[in-house]
Amino acid sequence: MQLTPRGSSYGWFVWKWTRWTLMFFVALDMGLAIFEVPAVPGLALPIFATMTMETLCLAMFAVRLAHAATFYRDKRRFWRDKKHIAAMATLVLNVVDMTVYGVTMSQWNVGLRFSRIFRPLYLIAFAHGVRRGVRTVRRTLRDIVGVMVLLWLLIAAFGLLALELYRDRPEGALAFYDYMESFWSFYVLSTNSNNPDVTIPAYTASRWNAVLFVVFLTLGLFIMLSVVLAVAYNNYRKVGRRRRYACTRARLHQRRRRPAAPGAVSEERGQRADRTPGHVRGHGVRRPLQIHGQRALCAVAAVPALLRAQHVGGEGQAALRRARRG
Repeated sequence: MQLTPRGSSYGWFVWKWTRWTLMFFVALDMGLAIFEVPAVPGLALPIFATMTMETLCLAMFAVRLAHAATFYRDKRRFWRDKKHIAAMATLVLNVVDMTVYGVTMSQWNVGLRFSRIFRPLYLIAFAHGVRRGVRTVRRTLRDIVGVMVLLWLLIAAFGLLALELYRDRPEGALAFYDYMESFWSFYVLSTNSNNPDVTIPAYTASRWNAVLFVVFLTLGLFIMLSVVLAVAYNNYRKVGRRRRYACTRARLHQRRRRPAAPGAVSEERGQRADRTPGHVRGHGVRRPLQIHGQRALCAVAAVPALLRAQHVGGEGQAALRRARRG
């Protein structure tokens, strides 16, 4: 087990224990909400204790960002990176919020924290896996907006219909007395959370009122929500497949562009890659020739013909020569 990082500065930056320590401070910063006012009953800590721990977390984040900036030759790339911008903006907001909160609590014993909701941005900025998942979800949302709009239009239409039916009747006094309340009742009903609390008053007045709610549950709960889930899952897999394909292509391209080691022998011509005239002219080390995909497919396609002709001397030799010529 490796206990010390390899290399110098960059080795410390990518060392797993350094990254785990960073994740510990991120979890500590997000978990302070349990101990800060208003805290979980019985777990409240003094203000100076929570402020001290948050200061340590912010110092760790600042050191991490400063360390990351040292690996950029062009500093403008560092300042244009979205994850660095989000982390630094959240860091500045936290410092301002802590300063204002400390002053107001010391002078008037009142204070309000507004930067706690931005703490998950540290996890997105420093955790590559979380950031990749958020990026995939963001790209998926663009494709399911149409289905979500259809669902909202369905809820709006049924909310307006219920408002016109039950606004001046006793069964509508609970959830259908205005449009916003009617819209919210059907929105919650689309998840089946307030059923049968919303439907019972109307159903008690007349059993025919159940038709409205049965049709809405059929269209909204069993059809539209299933379509939303299917579209979201399909697009999430599609985006993930595209990302993996792009990573595979990038690795293959990088492998093809990698120079050959001195003394390497090319695959087809049997010549050494580090020929002396090339070094004398300053052209560098020659790369071995790559076998193109078309020639490889032709060779694979010629295998059955070679197997059939392996007992026929002249035909087998001719097929072998055709496969080699590609």
